[in-house]
Amino acid sequence: MSISAAELVASRKHILLDFDGPICAAFAGYGAENISRQLATLIAMEGVDVPVELLDSCDPFELLHYAAATGDADLLTDVAAEFQRLEVLAAQIAPATPGAADVVERLVKRGHSVTVVSNNSLEAVQLYARRHRLSEVIAGVEARTEADPSLLKPNPHLLLNALNARGGSASDSLMIGDSTFDVEAARHVGIPVIALANDPAKRYELLRALPDAMISEVTELIGT
Repeated sequence: MSISAAELVASRKHILLDFDGPICAAFAGYGAENISRQLATLIAMEGVDVPVELLDSCDPFELLHYAAATGDADLLTDVAAEFQRLEVLAAQIAPATPGAADVVERLVKRGHSVTVVSNNSLEAVQLYARRHRLSEVIAGVEARTEADPSLLKPNPHLLLNALNARGGSASDSLMIGDSTFDVEAARHVGIPVIALANDPAKRYELLRALPDAMISEVTELIGT
């Protein structure tokens, strides 16, 4: 990581930006554990046992993946629909990441395209973008539209969709995210990645993933 995040951003036209973390704390207002609990309850009500370790999960995506692993297509459809509904509720009260909206606006003014690439549902991301007037400046959103969680990061599917939509390539694009899934997906595509470690607990995990640069605040993306 010999190059600074701001220098790396400046060298790339197309910026792929994760949603939960870099833009907002998607589940913070509603509670990730609350969403997980409701999804677990739904699965149990449909007659499927929920593993003990998932009953207290703080990651709703674990429940979505579990529903997919059962092989029950109807269950997966129901869980995905309920997850989307809850995500939309969460997006209405999700606290913004400090400085994120200003960073996006300044990147666009400098000639970059910014595409939000998220495992969160398209409806939730678009709602948040409208409420915070980001939809007026971002180039687009590539997010979850299907129940199948195998299409989500670290699968490069969403990143490839974003690059195709923007006409971008590995030589002029960059991923920014706060999880190892973002790093892995970017590696699959062959584009550099900046890791946001705004949670100290994530820093070591992200360092081990070997991103091209690391930041602790999104404002570091634009330098001075």
